[in-house]
Amino acid sequence: LFKVDVESVQVANIKGKVKRTARGTGRRNHVKKAYVCLKAGQELNFAQEGI
Repeated sequence: LFKVDVESVQVANIKGKVKRTARGTGRRNHVKKAYVCLKAGQELNFAQEGI
């Protein structure tokens, strides 16, 4: 997709926070995040990629 060389990827599962509302308690959605480490000399420039 971005045409870069990837060195490693770590994935983290973030639990949704419990929030209080007028109707009681609710929970925000769980989120899965991927941390991507690029090889030396590689970079992502989101402003020029059009995303």
